Amino acid sequence: MTRYLVLFSLLLFSACLQGQITTVDTLFLNDGSILTGRILNPESSSTIRIRNNGGAILYVNASRIEKMVLSDFREEETIVEEGPAKFKDEKIALLVQGGLAFPFGDFSSVSNAAAGFAAGGWAAKGDLWVRIAEQLYWSNRLTYTRNAFKENEFEILQGQAIGVNFTNGIYSPWIGWHFQSGLSLRRQLDDDIGFIFDAEVGFSRFSSPRIIMFTDNFLEFRLDKTTGAGFNASIGAGFVYKNRYTLTLNLISSNPLFVFTGMQSSTIVQPFRVVTLTAGIMLFPGSTN
Repeated sequence: MTRYLVLFSLLLFSACLQGQITTVDTLFLNDGSILTGRILNPESSSTIRIRNNGGAILYVNASRIEKMVLSDFREEETIVEEGPAKFKDEKIALLVQGGLAFPFGDFSSVSNAAAGFAAGGWAAKGDLWVRIAEQLYWSNRLTYTRNAFKENEFEILQGQAIGVNFTNGIYSPWIGWHFQSGLSLRRQLDDDIGFIFDAEVGFSRFSSPRIIMFTDNFLEFRLDKTTGAGFNASIGAGFVYKNRYTLTLNLISSNPLFVFTGMQSSTIVQPFRVVTLTAGIMLFPGSTN
């Protein structure tokens, strides 16, 4: 009788073990590794994110996963990855960037005057991305560029136009505001690196340099600061590291029209191209699925 009781107890204990509720998710990888924790996006077909018991979030390419086992009990929770105000569905990303600006272009004018040439400067960007498909985002961007002024080239150009020599001058920088909207494609390359490709159109508004030059016989030549505007188009590409840190290269092309009035009235079309190389951080990391 005792033997049957022991056997019955063993069978009951085994059944309890088999029916035990698991409270952690598990990833079985192709190389034999096993990861446990909380899988944050089990529906993804490209990159799986799993938060381990220590709170760190690991990014695993779906091609490396042999099998995924979800826990029997998955409660609704608000996922907080690094600080407050993160979105559980991660459909929105705010990107802030700063870096270098390199302008160039073919400068043309009417009435033998030109707004001048620009040298290197700096740029600041703010992007708001809204996910509209698995890897596609609607991007809205504001870019500020501030470029130095090439004094010598402008003096030579104007000297040839009016036949005088300039001894010194006072100059201000080029300033540009670029408002753009378009599409961004984001694709995860591996566990840490994602790729971005942007194509956008928009509107640019420029502030030309204020120029005061003095000739060798103390005559003054002046172009007061004025504004120009035109439509723009841009393309760009970059990388995202750990779904947060970014490095991007972007080309903006615009054809602003300027009208100068004063001592010498001029209407100027100055095709303006600017390449920006910027690094930044995503304040609300969007999914790179």
